[in-house]
Amino acid sequence: MNYSENQKAVIFHAPDENLLVAASAGSGKTTVLIEHVYQQLLAGQDIDRFLISTFTDAAASEMKSRLEKRIRQGIGETSAKADKKHLQAQLLSLNSAAIGTLDAFSLKIIERYYAAIGLDPRYRILADQTEKDLLIQEVIDNTFNSSYKDSRFLELLANFSSASRDQDLKKLVIRLNSMAEARAEADEWLDSLGRHYRLGNSLTAGDFWQRLLAPQLSDKVVEAYYQIVSAKEKIEKLQDYGSYEPYLTDVAAMMQGLINSFKSNDWQQIRNYYDQHPWPKSARKKGNTPGEAEYFKQFVDKQIKAARDSYRSIATDFLLLNEKQWLLISQNADKIVTELVELTKLFRKHFAAKKRDLSLLDFSDGEQFAYQILKVPSIREEVQSSYHEVLVDEYQDINDLQESILTSVANSHNMFMVGDLKQSIYGFRQADPKKFTEKYRAYGRHQGGRLIELADNYRSEKNVTQFSNSVFDQLMDQKLGGIDYKGDVQLKAANKDYPADLKKVAEISIVIDDGQQTEADFGKTDAELELIAAKIQDLVGHEQLFDRDSKSMRPVQFKDITILGRSHAWENELQAVFAKHNIPVNVAAGNFLQEFEISVILSFLKIIDNPHQDIPLAAVLRSPIYGLDENKLAEIRTVDLKHDYFTAVKTYAETGADADLKDLLVNFLQQLNRYREIAADNRIVDLIWQIYDDTNWPEYVSAMVGGTQRLANLHALYEYAQQLSDNRFVGLFSFIRYVEQLMNATEDFSQAPADMGEQAVSVMTIHAAKGLEFPIVFLLNLDKKIDARDTQGVMVADFDEGVGIDLVDPVSRVKIPTLQKMVVAEKIKEKNWAEEMRLLYVALTRAEQRLYLIGASGSQTDLALSWETPVSKDPAVLAVQDRLRATSYQQWIGMALAKTGRIDLTDLVKQADQSDLVFSIKLVDYSQIIDMAAQETENDTAAVTASDIKSDPEINLSRAEKILDYRYPFQTESNLAAYHNVSELKRVFEDPDALLLPEMDDQPAAEITELPKPDFAQSSQGTHISSTDKGTATHLILEKIDWHKELTTDYLTNLIHQTISDSDLAQAIELDKLEWLIHSELGRQIQAHVDSLRREETFAMLLPAEKLYQGISSGDQVLVHGIIDGYFIDGDDVILFDYKTDRLTKNYMADLSARYAGQLNIYATALASMYPGKKVADRVIAGLEGEKLIHL
Repeated sequence: MNYSENQKAVIFHAPDENLLVAASAGSGKTTVLIEHVYQQLLAGQDIDRFLISTFTDAAASEMKSRLEKRIRQGIGETSAKADKKHLQAQLLSLNSAAIGTLDAFSLKIIERYYAAIGLDPRYRILADQTEKDLLIQEVIDNTFNSSYKDSRFLELLANFSSASRDQDLKKLVIRLNSMAEARAEADEWLDSLGRHYRLGNSLTAGDFWQRLLAPQLSDKVVEAYYQIVSAKEKIEKLQDYGSYEPYLTDVAAMMQGLINSFKSNDWQQIRNYYDQHPWPKSARKKGNTPGEAEYFKQFVDKQIKAARDSYRSIATDFLLLNEKQWLLISQNADKIVTELVELTKLFRKHFAAKKRDLSLLDFSDGEQFAYQILKVPSIREEVQSSYHEVLVDEYQDINDLQESILTSVANSHNMFMVGDLKQSIYGFRQADPKKFTEKYRAYGRHQGGRLIELADNYRSEKNVTQFSNSVFDQLMDQKLGGIDYKGDVQLKAANKDYPADLKKVAEISIVIDDGQQTEADFGKTDAELELIAAKIQDLVGHEQLFDRDSKSMRPVQFKDITILGRSHAWENELQAVFAKHNIPVNVAAGNFLQEFEISVILSFLKIIDNPHQDIPLAAVLRSPIYGLDENKLAEIRTVDLKHDYFTAVKTYAETGADADLKDLLVNFLQQLNRYREIAADNRIVDLIWQIYDDTNWPEYVSAMVGGTQRLANLHALYEYAQQLSDNRFVGLFSFIRYVEQLMNATEDFSQAPADMGEQAVSVMTIHAAKGLEFPIVFLLNLDKKIDARDTQGVMVADFDEGVGIDLVDPVSRVKIPTLQKMVVAEKIKEKNWAEEMRLLYVALTRAEQRLYLIGASGSQTDLALSWETPVSKDPAVLAVQDRLRATSYQQWIGMALAKTGRIDLTDLVKQADQSDLVFSIKLVDYSQIIDMAAQETENDTAAVTASDIKSDPEINLSRAEKILDYRYPFQTESNLAAYHNVSELKRVFEDPDALLLPEMDDQPAAEITELPKPDFAQSSQGTHISSTDKGTATHLILEKIDWHKELTTDYLTNLIHQTISDSDLAQAIELDKLEWLIHSELGRQIQAHVDSLRREETFAMLLPAEKLYQGISSGDQVLVHGIIDGYFIDGDDVILFDYKTDRLTKNYMADLSARYAGQLNIYATALASMYPGKKVADRVIAGLEGEKLIHL
């Protein structure tokens, strides 16, 4: 093999100096590492003198296999007998060599030196994380129970939870313990968590202000400042908005003054400046130049409002309290954090004692004990002398404790570390890329070791590497990502085999939904999957790619294609769509215990263990195994309304009126008793197999969409039960509890592999794809929001900056986010965004020849706005504020390409002249994909007529046609619900003036589901606010307005912040829209009749079905319920009004009328029945977005 100069430098490196190899994606790092070890063996070293640490057991096995292959090859290549003999001896020693995970190495240290720390050698490895989790739960329950008599514990509990609901606090303790397990000095780290709360007598004198709070405040205002500068630049092009230039100039100067005030290091001076400089009154446009108003609304006004909201949030989040108040809050919070740390230490003490009592040792114990052993000088010297070189693969993913072990084994100059900071993606497993960063910077300056870059990429075609470079050149730097993506760090296409004329493909496809989405059961993900399916069908058999093995062109096959996603959430939908298009697929999916086929069996096991559980019992009877519908289940319940459902089942089996149902339940109870006998003998494996055999459940699910995978999952459950039969989880209850713990695991409990054959599209997460490569890569859900949950909740925790908490006043129960929490949350966000950036890098660099990125957006305007970078003035890299403002990979990619001029934001599909990179952007209309999917379905389900059937005397075609053509006479009614809320009805009104729905022959039944907690009620810190969240929050404010009061801007601002706890969402509510409504004709009428005003009025009424649906004459009635936004009484008249926050459209008033008139008709009908002596004189739609009143 022809090695590059840098590869040769790595291969022939002598272990007399520490070496860090920064190996980029596709650079052949494993090959180089293997060759390095081989060359040392060839020079006379022994394999058992090397410690080679790998990230996983699989990587260790591959390392041994490849090293064995290289040694055998070397034996064949060398003619010297001494060398041949030495290499043969290394083969014999290879299996016992120290090549494996650091966990495995730690256990070897313990096995040999356990006496040094007084450890009992009789222990069992607690290798199963779920078993450990159950033990943790048992210990923490006992720890809490013993702490309730402590007043300090009760104070801690009151801050985070309550005596009746202490689960939240337990989760915090478990989380801190998990983080502490990855630290070399766990107790010291725990003690440091509250250091930022100890501020002394000044808020602005120490490290907390200088390094954390002041820079974050400044960054926030700088971002707002540049938003104003960008808006001012756009204003200069508009004739009607000239008056905005001095207004925006004043605003920019005001913000610059606030930025300068931070340099004073005087909290009161900063507050005074802000109080003296409120946001100035907005300017007004003059003129009606065509198109300017719409441009201003879409591109300028949104930036001004975002800057204003950001400026105002400085006050609401930070400057609301004076320095003395913040110092007191910090002092009180410090006491809470201290007690939380002490509670965590107490739990850790109890947990350690419990494990010793049970003679258990988990992996964190193994590493911690090994580190304690290696701290003994004589042992450390002995271990160090045993190894010629310490090699670490995937060095970017080690943690603090593992680093301490490795440096204890090394002799300060013989460490050989290989990794890629750009691929550090395991922060959720406590990996700390800071270790790599520190050495990368130090060794780059020749301090403590040597740095060698391996940037040559032998995997990808040049256009793919260039696309990745174009993105990450703007995204990644030391501030956000840990490394400057410049020069030698950039990928360099080094594979010379690819033909020069190979088609270059880097395609970004965005599904555009302008808000007119009408298909409730066809969402954004469905549209993206349909688009991918169509592209795959266009590729396979029609396009050519380069076969790297045969070094020739061939047609694209299914096996060449891999689909990557951030999570497993979309995989069931993918299997359904691909099955429809006859695309074979292999899914490396997530937690199989949460799949439908498994959940049915688990419900069965639960009622075998205890049949007096209503929900699992109903689930089993309702499942396809017994097939009872809701009417049958209700009929069973009628025979016994007092006791649990199982009692009702037994009663019906004895006295039920329906003979068939009675027989089914008798058989069910007999089966259940037989299963309970098997379970009593702890024969869980036999029990599961007996259920499979009796119910034919495996055969049933194999016929469902994704049947092969489902069948594999059922077999995996059986095999897993068999594996567990050897440990203490032998009883059915213990097995169920164990499986439930697995189902709730945060890490994937992967689905069983379902082999669809080599000719299938592969589907996996980005994490699962690390280290792999594929000819064609699709990255799905490009627009998926980056997970910000680590920055939310009652506590945030960071390895470097400690914890941030909300402080709850013990008397008023008012919750105050501390300054420390806001600062730590921002630091966590920076780290999380950096890791997501690296995850995107991993995804893009998996592709060898073609890259397809699939995302979605609202309108093209929304997409263009999301790709703007107003703060980014440095041509070298995007500003940190712009990168942190992004909420998806889609935004990052668009920002990077737009800033360098590769995308024209005024014409997104227009491609700039760029000889170094070929890529395209395709905007696909949502409705176009719906039509495409509908056409595909129509083609797939084309009818087969009698003339298509060959003549067969055994077939009675006339009777067959009669059966097949039979139409149920009440088909229309069967597709309709007997219970509706008005919101379900309003989407399908045909005539705005009639209380009728269109014909429902081909319409699906309205699906009634339990509504989840609205997102606006949850925290959305750091995430984009959707129009739905914003509209819901706006409705809540309108509901809370006290029309008796003077409705000033200050009143509305205070109401918003008191009502909406999420600061981002509160800032998104548009005050000017609320003020318009208050001062409108409707607002004046409401104020004049405030005593008769009613809001959020609920109602329920029965309406004849024929008044709601056309073509219905059965005489049945439909129960309709709803909530009326508001109405008031004016003499004999009732005035009905309804708020709408729908986005602005070309025919705004007509669209609102068409969409909601039928809904208001139902409200009017309800009011007429409530007030029989009065008339509903007016029905008013208040369109807030367009500031229009529509009288129906």
